[in-house]
Amino acid sequence: MYIKLVLAISILLQITATVLALRLVKITGRNISWILVAVAISLMAIRRSVTLFHMFVGERVPADWAAETVALVTSALMVAGIAFIAPIFLSVKRSEEAVKKAKDELEIRVQERTADLSRTNEALHAEITGRKKAEKEIIRYANELKRSNYELQQFAYVASHDLQEPLRMISSYLQLIERRYKSKLDQDADEFIEYAVDGAKRLQNMINGLLEYSRVETSGKSFEPVDCEKVFGDTLANLKVAIEESSAVITHDPLPTLMADRSQILQLFQNLIGNAIKFRSQEPPRIYVSAGRKDDEWTFSVKDNGIGIEEQYKDRIFDLFQRLHSKGYSGTGIGLSICKRIVERHGGKIWLESSVGRGSTFYFKIPFKGGEKA
Repeated sequence: MYIKLVLAISILLQITATVLALRLVKITGRNISWILVAVAISLMAIRRSVTLFHMFVGERVPADWAAETVALVTSALMVAGIAFIAPIFLSVKRSEEAVKKAKDELEIRVQERTADLSRTNEALHAEITGRKKAEKEIIRYANELKRSNYELQQFAYVASHDLQEPLRMISSYLQLIERRYKSKLDQDADEFIEYAVDGAKRLQNMINGLLEYSRVETSGKSFEPVDCEKVFGDTLANLKVAIEESSAVITHDPLPTLMADRSQILQLFQNLIGNAIKFRSQEPPRIYVSAGRKDDEWTFSVKDNGIGIEEQYKDRIFDLFQRLHSKGYSGTGIGLSICKRIVERHGGKIWLESSVGRGSTFYFKIPFKGGEKA
């Protein structure tokens, strides 16, 4: 009876071990080792089932108590071992599945990110292509504008130069007629001749001014260190008569040395100070010139107590042939245009602040180019 109980328990344990081994076969993806273990344990269970069947039908079957006891213990250990190992393999399986899932998700994200980057790169490439195209267009337009400006400058220079000789002849003959026939004709004739002579002189001055305007670019000299203190002194010397006649008082702060075209800086100072003397009020002109450096620029100012300029004309004042005070003040309306052109040639800008009846302040900036000093 004892041997039958041992065999029955062994069979149950071996069947349990077989089931657990088959589970591990599934968990491990049909690993051949666990398949062999399951087959071996199932064969052991079948052999003992056959032995137990023969015992129940009354056949005499030789039994080895010790061997069957060892088999029982072995079966129990196999069940315990497989039951202990199974959770580990299950955990590993789950970890592998989690890793695979994470890998799949990562691949999907990488693909999505790659697609996004691809679209971004395409958009960036399109933008870069568009910018390059726009830059080429800008360069083309800039070259065309530069060529057009050069052609206009050449035209202005040639036209002005070629007009000089016939105008000089007209002016000479008008002056000759004025000297020879003045007071010999009627009063209207004398007046007409006077108008013609004045008109010829104004036209001569305008042509000279136009030539000066065109020469800012065509005849400009290379930049060199220019002592603005000396330039200021030369300006006052050139304007000596106008200063004495108007009783002008001109003061200044210390002025720097610039990398510039000396003759053009002299003309710039002379035009601005000359305008301040010309467009004066009833009081004697008081003119103050200053300069200061900020970052990489020198800012100059020429302040006066003259008649001032209305707000609406501040932008127009630098236009060519623009005269705001044609009555009572001589001039061609080119001086400030030349000033603007000179400042722009030096890489700067010019503007003004003004109040009617209180005076004006002209400002201009010139970039610091190195080799300069205060």
